[in-house]
Amino acid sequence: MARVFVNDTTLTAIADAIREKNGSEDTYKPSQMADAVRGIQSGGGVDLFQNATSLANVFKDSEFDEGAEISLNLHNINGSMSGAFYGALGLKKIKLKGNVAKNVLGVSSAFRAKSVTEATLEEVDMSEFNAIFDTLTAVFADNTKLKIIKGELDFTNANGTIPFNKCSALEEIRVKPESIRISLSLNSSPLLSDESIHSIVDGLADLTGQTAQTLTLHATVKAKLTEAQISQITSKNWTLA
Repeated sequence: MARVFVNDTTLTAIADAIREKNGSEDTYKPSQMADAVRGIQSGGGVDLFQNATSLANVFKDSEFDEGAEISLNLHNINGSMSGAFYGALGLKKIKLKGNVAKNVLGVSSAFRAKSVTEATLEEVDMSEFNAIFDTLTAVFADNTKLKIIKGELDFTNANGTIPFNKCSALEEIRVKPESIRISLSLNSSPLLSDESIHSIVDGLADLTGQTAQTLTLHATVKAKLTEAQISQITSKNWTLA
């Protein structure tokens, strides 16, 4: 597993935000911060992380109440989100806001479920978040209940593999046009809506004269492609699998 380092400034900003929200003067170890956040979610957690520059592993392996929803304003984030919610239990919805500087963020395993049998996440809302990805290996992997990813995902700088592995319930996803430049597999996702399929096809960059990449879709989704969409995919030097 890759090591991700969070500097003292980030941890202090998170602790200061917690104290601001709960009115305490407590000090917090990094391992205590997730519990402190959960304790104040009903009191306006939406702005809790506005001064944080990294969210790496902050909620990793945390246990939330079943059906919990969490909303974070990552206003100034410019570092890593890798492992942010990896293995977190009980979460139903995550809403992110911010990244106003439109920084490119590493998100490996950021929303990855602990296992397919313990998956609870149904929605990730990034409609108010500038979701510009760097390393996205397994970012949503193993989330067998994930239905909706809101917001436009920018894959322009993305690398990594299996971002949607075993996302068997995924229905809605939107991609920035012409931003996908690496092979992408959604072969675990048979329920993609027509709008999602259209967005994915439009999201493929034109690789004419470059190394061909592969778009892998579930057989049910491939069967829904129109001749025009298939032509659009192959004319951009993509292999459809």
